[in-house]
Amino acid sequence: MNAEFHVLELEIPQELAGQRLDSALARLLPEHSRTRIKAWIEAGQVQVGRLPSKPRDKVAGGARIRLTLSERPPDREVLAETIPLDVVARALSSFTAASWPRSLRAS
Repeated sequence: MNAEFHVLELEIPQELAGQRLDSALARLLPEHSRTRIKAWIEAGQVQVGRLPSKPRDKVAGGARIRLTLSERPPDREVLAETIPLDVVARALSSFTAASWPRSLRAS
């Protein structure tokens, strides 16, 4: 099984200079969540000037960013499945004194 990779090269604009790496990438790649971007950085898939970095590292304007991303596996279809369930409690509003177990009824 061959993994396919997508390489994306970016340059940090001057207006994002001094920002955290994850924050700057989130602004440049709004289609991806900051959480996903942070995971890429922590996995070493993001390099700043050919060096791995941390999400909290500050970036300089004009810095070259290289993202090496593996192609996402296709989403799997999720289907409902019938499973047996035992009801162990009912909502209190559905109980009447007559339906209570004898051990709980007032004498």
